[in-house]
This record gives sequence, C-alpha cells and structure tokens, in this order.
Amino acid sequence: HQKPFFCLYTPNTPHANNEGGRGEHRRGMEVPDYAHFKDKDWPLEEKGFAKMMYDLDQDVKNLKTLLKNKGILENTIILFTSDNGPHQEGKHELEFFDSNGEKRGLKRDLYEGGVRVPMIAYWANHIPAGKVNHSIVGFQDFLPTFAEILGLEAKESNGLSMMPKLTGKEMANIKRSLYWEFGEKGGKQALLKGNKKLVRLMNRKGKSTNEVFELYDVVKDPTESNNIIDQYPEMAESMKEQMYSIPDENTIMPKTKS
Repeated sequence: HQKPFFCLYTPNTPHANNEGGRGEHRRGMEVPDYAHFKDKDWPLEEKGFAKMMYDLDQDVKNLKTLLKNKGILENTIILFTSDNGPHQEGKHELEFFDSNGEKRGLKRDLYEGGVRVPMIAYWANHIPAGKVNHSIVGFQDFLPTFAEILGLEAKESNGLSMMPKLTGKEMANIKRSLYWEFGEKGGKQALLKGNKKLVRLMNRKGKSTNEVFELYDVVKDPTESNNIIDQYPEMAESMKEQMYSIPDENTIMPKTKS
C-alpha cells in the first residue's frame, strides 16, 4: 500500500440488544454462542457481555494481522477507545466486571465513569510501548493529530494534536477546558478545567427548572464523592460563567442562571 489511508472501525458491541423488541423477544446481551464462557457460573447476560468483549479483542488482533501481512503495520498508527463509559442495559450489571473501577457513574452520566474512558495507542518506533500517560485528550483531538502526522493544518478544529502525549510527554491539563452536555433526564452539563470539574444537573418540572451545581477535584478525589463547591465559590462562579457562554441558540440546554 503506497498511499496514506484512514480506516474508521465502529463496532456497536458490547451494546445491549435494545433493537430486539419487547414481549416475546428477549432483550439482552445475546451472542451466537458463548464459546469458552458457556460453562462459567455467570448470568447469561454476563456471558454474552464477556463474549462480545472477547470478539472485539479478536477483531483488533485480526486487523493488526492484516496490516502485518501487508507489510504496513509498523507504519500505521492505531487508536482504540470507547465513546462513553460502561452501560447497564440488557440486564448487564456494570458491577459484575467492575467496569467503571473507582469512577463514579456510567453511560449518560457526566461524572468520570460516564465520560472518562481509556485509549490504547499503537505506532511502532513512535509511541513508547507499555507506558501509561494520564494526559487528558478528547475525540476532538483526533483530527488535528492526524493532520500533524500528514503535515497538514486542521483549520476548523477546536481540538489539540495528541502527538506530544502519544510520543511520551505528559502534558499538564491546567490551561485546557473540556465541556460535555447531555439533554435527557432534565439535562446535564459539565466543565473540566485543569483538575476541577463543575457539574450542573437540571431538574425540570413543568415550566420551572431547578438546578444543582457540584464541584470536584478529579485528581485528589477520583471517585467524585466530595463536593467542594462551598470551598471554592469564586472558582465555581467563574466556571459557571464559562459554562453559560458555551451553548448557542440551538443548544438543548437552557442559558438561564436561575
């Protein structure tokens, strides 16, 4: 293969079979077979979850084998990550495999268990093997990263190139802010600025909207169990102002401060 190529592989597993319907149709973690997990003393849904994860791992192995057979594995960067934290659907229980570890929350939450996911990066002779880097990156960083590799400029991206982090340099997160927004269940917003994260939870009843703010130090308090908003009132107000300024007229979140 003489030309650069881009492959986006997006399996939906280990998603639950929510499309299977209700009633007589079982909704769960069905797989064609449970293979070497079939004799485990586990609930059927957890056997299915484990088999999905195993199959996904095998898919990545097969992709690497294909690249190796074509003689381009060492000149190909591979990034593997998830779009959100663990789910609890189809009778799968996240506690069964401790899928979120010490992190609080899961899919659809804006706590770390819902938005912070690991990423595995591989690029022979460029990315140090067997190393862990705790720098914070986001999906918006993929485009400028690929652009830098190709010697191009990502003019309309609000992300940052991950290359310094991928090549082993631990990057401080103090100057960076990351923002999340979720419109269901009343609405949620979160803003991470350095090691502090402000979470805004909305509770809508009729035309009225109540809101709760929480502030966490995600480094000193990785479980987000200690709300320190009363200890840092000025920081909280500053982060609120930054949070209010992000949505536009098309946002799913209200701009009101009341």
